[in-house]
Amino acid sequence: MTEEMLYVFGQPGSGKTTLINALTEGTFGSTFRQPFTCTEYINGVVQLGVQRPGGFGGTDALAMSVQPKVLRWLEEERPPFVLGEGDRLTNRKFFQAVTDLGISLYTVYLYVPDELAAKRREGRGSNQNATWIKGRQTKIINLTNEWPVSNVIRGDLPLAEQVRRLRRMPVGERF
Repeated sequence: MTEEMLYVFGQPGSGKTTLINALTEGTFGSTFRQPFTCTEYINGVVQLGVQRPGGFGGTDALAMSVQPKVLRWLEEERPPFVLGEGDRLTNRKFFQAVTDLGISLYTVYLYVPDELAAKRREGRGSNQNATWIKGRQTKIINLTNEWPVSNVIRGDLPLAEQVRRLRRMPVGERF
């Protein structure tokens, strides 16, 4: 069986967690916590990360040092399909290591204009530092220039349309 990963990334406030929650809605899952927190769904999909109060989590709720643990787990466990979103593992080194393991990686850049992302962060009561936000925005731009992005989805489209576009991808039939 071919191992695959779908990873959604974008700046804070782009709607990553909201999109993944909509994609997995109605799919029964149970959480396990070793060697890091994940959710395994009844359809065999494993989602990296946890949910936090307010519904925002994903990989960003994991420890800063989680990347080597995730890579070791991927190599040892070889799950058939992994779903991830968030900033914590959004980097060229992680994406390259995933592909070096022979896992088919599908990356989705969830694009939103900066003004909309700022409005969303404000609406959820975010207290993220402006300098940190700018750093994340630059990181995302740099990554899209140095890593092949499988799909760009506009995060200002209706949520149902975003989900539909994800489901049209080669790995989308899992949901």
